[in-house]
Amino acid sequence: MVKFGSRSGVIPDSLRMILDMDTDEDKLKDKLRRGGPGRRADMTRPLKNRKIFWLYKHWWGNKNDFIWRDHRGTAELTWDYVQTLKPECDLDSNVVDAYIELLKVRESISGLEPTAKKFFFNFSFFVQLLLIDYCKDLKAHPEAELSDVQLAGLHSLYNSYAVQRIGPSLLDCDFAFYPCCNDAHWFLFILDIKQHKLLLIDPLAEWGDSLKSIYSRYIYAMECIVPAMLHYLDPSRFDGHKLKVHFVQERPMQSNTHDCGVYVFKYMDVILNGISLRDAVWEPVLGIWTFRYRIAWELSKGLARRINDYGIQQRNRGL
Repeated sequence: MVKFGSRSGVIPDSLRMILDMDTDEDKLKDKLRRGGPGRRADMTRPLKNRKIFWLYKHWWGNKNDFIWRDHRGTAELTWDYVQTLKPECDLDSNVVDAYIELLKVRESISGLEPTAKKFFFNFSFFVQLLLIDYCKDLKAHPEAELSDVQLAGLHSLYNSYAVQRIGPSLLDCDFAFYPCCNDAHWFLFILDIKQHKLLLIDPLAEWGDSLKSIYSRYIYAMECIVPAMLHYLDPSRFDGHKLKVHFVQERPMQSNTHDCGVYVFKYMDVILNGISLRDAVWEPVLGIWTFRYRIAWELSKGLARRINDYGIQQRNRGL
């Protein structure tokens, strides 16, 4: 059986051997750790030791010329990048983008069609905005005082990020996820496109004037540039008026300085499973280690684990 996500697009012999290693004792232990059928897709369930061993041996072993690509060639990881998935490492933006590609594929499967449609932005969206300096004057309209060439460049940027290779276009979605990184710290914006509501979820900091100052250019991009983008794409639906960011207070928070990227993934995972962040609970050390292992394992297979039946029911209820 061919799986994407490995170096060649085929399961390596070493991984194939491990997948065939399930003894009756392994299956019994896994059943006990699962806690029943409802936890088969639970990211809090510990990964099997033999799978963790495979990760340390083949992904996190001695440095080599390892290169991972997803099956569409849209994401690529080198040996250095995958090292950042190990516990107590700062997550690399390339790993974030690669895992988002897996989420896009999972969201496109038939079992999730009745639920709200999601759009996932890569961090490169903000890199482009900041690199070209469209967030220079935070008090002006994003398209004010731009030359014709600059305006054409901004509109080209709008068009290039209005579609995703897998899944619906931005205008056809209900929600959009924007993972951001400022000075090695990750946080998450979520845009309710239909309700014109903008949320900011930060795993470490509390809301206040200092945070507004630190994130000023990102907040400007979300409050001003994104509405301008939606207005450009469909002026009949969107008036381009400025949004106001709302900070999510009730959410699990990290207990160190290097798990922010994993927490952003965890926030998305919880929300995509139909669970409210205020009800989400996980162990801040071992639980996050487990989540790192599971992200690495899913990337090694090139496939995000399915959302369980309970999660689909919750999503269908609009939670």
